[in-house]
Amino acid sequence: MILRRLVCSLGIALALVGAAMTPARAAAVELSAYAGTFTPEMAAGYSYQQGFGAQFIGGEADASLLKAVLTLPPSVSYDGPGALEGREEAGPCVQDGVDLTCRATRVSPTEPWLFPWSVKLRVADGTPVGAVLPFRLVVSADGLPNSPITITRQSRVAAGADLGLSVKDLEVGADAVAYTVVVRNNGPMTTGRFTFHETHTYGPRWPGRGASTKPGLTCRNTSDKNQCTVRDPLAPGDDYEVRWTVPIPANSPLRGTTVKLALHVFDSPSNFVGSVWIHPTFDATNDKASLTIDLTALSPDPSPAPSPPSPPSPAASGGTAAPAPGGGGGLPITGAPAAAVALAGLALLTTGAFALMTGRRRRI
Repeated sequence: MILRRLVCSLGIALALVGAAMTPARAAAVELSAYAGTFTPEMAAGYSYQQGFGAQFIGGEADASLLKAVLTLPPSVSYDGPGALEGREEAGPCVQDGVDLTCRATRVSPTEPWLFPWSVKLRVADGTPVGAVLPFRLVVSADGLPNSPITITRQSRVAAGADLGLSVKDLEVGADAVAYTVVVRNNGPMTTGRFTFHETHTYGPRWPGRGASTKPGLTCRNTSDKNQCTVRDPLAPGDDYEVRWTVPIPANSPLRGTTVKLALHVFDSPSNFVGSVWIHPTFDATNDKASLTIDLTALSPDPSPAPSPPSPPSPAASGGTAAPAPGGGGGLPITGAPAAAVALAGLALLTTGAFALMTGRRRRI
């Protein structure tokens, strides 16, 4: 019996030593690809920045074998490299027909597994509104098991419009503030949707409500910004007015302060994709307006007088408090019985353990 156990133990030890001495097989490097934010709408005659890239997972590989080919619609052309925030391009891109080929000629010293590209893509003038723009990205690296990788995206051509914004008719009343936001379409096309924002320097919310005599207006308030979207056609040369009213009640912390507003409208088409707004900029000089609202003449409401202290309870003044209803009879719980129960339990456990050890020794 003892010899058999020794032989089994020796076999297990030899197996473990052999496994430890066997070199581990290196995990195969895999290829990964991504296509960043492709806006769902693009305006004819305007360039959009698009990002895509490749990544080695599980190790490093020869970057010279890496290639990304973006197939463009016939009405879209390469308009030069874009701008990567905090990173450098992995290499140059060259257009040949409808194929935009990007190579990796640079390896990042801090991220040697990541190869990003950013390009500007321009939609040709005269491309009809509603035209579908399909994109196909093929990323490959010779020798990697999961190469190539194909990603498809799709956009469409939307009406482009240069929108301007202004503010007028500020009124500061005894209990409210009102002003009018005016958005004008400067052309060249009719837009069916646009969005403007209003940010403020006031810490809490700048409460208010927007109203218009025209349809299609929806607004929402956030902690530091108010946002309004209009879903109604706005032709070149037409205005859309929103009357914004902010209540200033007597107890409002806005009273006695000065609030500065910054307003901004996006040219059309504009879309919120991921975490950013993507939109063209036809004329940046007419997209913004500011407004300063002086509320120092509105004196804040005096703070209310403190309420008198409540009378002390009978227990606090030396009396005996009545038991709470449903309290289980109000019997006091003390520490002595609990300690006695604990000591008795410990003694029982000790006796049982001693008996168990004695019985096992007798059987041996």
